[in-house]
Amino acid sequence: MPSRLLCAVVAAAVVLAPIGASPRGPVSAAAPAPVAIIGDSIIAGNLGYILPALDARGVPRRVGDALSSRKTSIAWFDGRRTVTSGIDAVRSLRARGAAPQLWVIELGTNDSFDISNCRCSDPVAFAGQRIDALRTELGPDARVLWVNVRTSSAGALAYNDALARRAGPNFVVADWKAHSAGQTSWFVDAVHPTVRGARELAAFLADAILAMPPPQPLPDLCIHGDVAAASPLGSLSGEVTAAASARRCRFG
Repeated sequence: MPSRLLCAVVAAAVVLAPIGASPRGPVSAAAPAPVAIIGDSIIAGNLGYILPALDARGVPRRVGDALSSRKTSIAWFDGRRTVTSGIDAVRSLRARGAAPQLWVIELGTNDSFDISNCRCSDPVAFAGQRIDALRTELGPDARVLWVNVRTSSAGALAYNDALARRAGPNFVVADWKAHSAGQTSWFVDAVHPTVRGARELAAFLADAILAMPPPQPLPDLCIHGDVAAASPLGSLSGEVTAAASARRCRFG
């Protein structure tokens, strides 16, 4: 992604642990965090606006990792340094003790060129492979809020299409593209916000985080009623029956 300001985005290339203080105070590297934010330069260059907005709205404590030029699941060498991927960021945060209840992902802009030039029969599937690689790293039960890509290149549209196809109760797409459509004063280029745009992005993220649905309940795997009457377990001893029942009941 082209840098908005070399000194503020490339030189900073922010890696955060934690990325800010909330009304509850700063987060130590070992403390569980309800929200983890992983992003590229759109986040890294605008933390001064994003973090106070999240604080003001009561978003709980956060940890994160934002880095200029980051792609979703592919680390790459940009001629000066190795740019870690979203997958690398997840692993790094977990290694530092983060256990978020919500993952906020702002990635995809830097994948767009690769997708546009993939020479593949299905760019949406190609984009989906990168998204799914990061989702696999997050785990099947992760709650995810994923900010889509603002630009309208073929690769960006394919990426957004792939995101939309994966939307569900625990995978919510924050439609920054639609929210910012036509707002030319919010941006210094196609993607990097002006001061006003950064404030709008901060408010957008706060609204999206607070609007996330609660975690979906896991299925009830318990055997209810009389175990002995309900199954052949009744022929077992009481000790074995209890053990077998516990295996059938994840949280009983």
